[in-house]
Amino acid sequence: MIRSVLALFLLGCATAQAQTNPCQGQPNYRFVADATSCYKYFTCVNGEPFPQECPVPFVFVEATQSCDYGDRNACVNCPATGIQNFPVSGSCTQFIQCIEGSQFPRECPPGTAFDSNSGQCNLASAVNCIACPAEDDPANPTFIPDATDCRKYFICVGGSGIEQICPEGTSFNPSLNVCDLPDRVQCPAVVSLL
Repeated sequence: MIRSVLALFLLGCATAQAQTNPCQGQPNYRFVADATSCYKYFTCVNGEPFPQECPVPFVFVEATQSCDYGDRNACVNCPATGIQNFPVSGSCTQFIQCIEGSQFPRECPPGTAFDSNSGQCNLASAVNCIACPAEDDPANPTFIPDATDCRKYFICVGGSGIEQICPEGTSFNPSLNVCDLPDRVQCPAVVSLL
């Protein structure tokens, strides 16, 4: 009886280890995707996983064994429990709703936009949304000025806007896609309510 229990225990431990070790049975120096994040992966050495991470804004592509620009829409890792909303790259109105580990595409009602800060739809005028194109052209990047701060702008990479800030005393010039002297830039006046 004790031998049977011990054998079942050891079999259970071996099975659990095989399920939690992504490098089990993988050749040396194979890169294996981390199921918890599209930016993370493991380098397998002698069956042991060594965690790695792609630099922002890249995602890991197991098929090519490399970090590359990727579709961030396919990059939502839904939590196993609860309800959570995630933005969709290149859209101000679409979002992914995760319910108990499952993904559901959603869209905000007309006149509203998805607010990634609150995780819900708000009045479009109250949301600072950066709608980058889903496909990038590295030779001709897309620049988008910030709607509320003349020093800020976004460079679109991988379908997402990467925030940039011009040096003090300059403003972003969307005609030239450079930081420029403020008198050469038409910057909308922003009213502060403080």
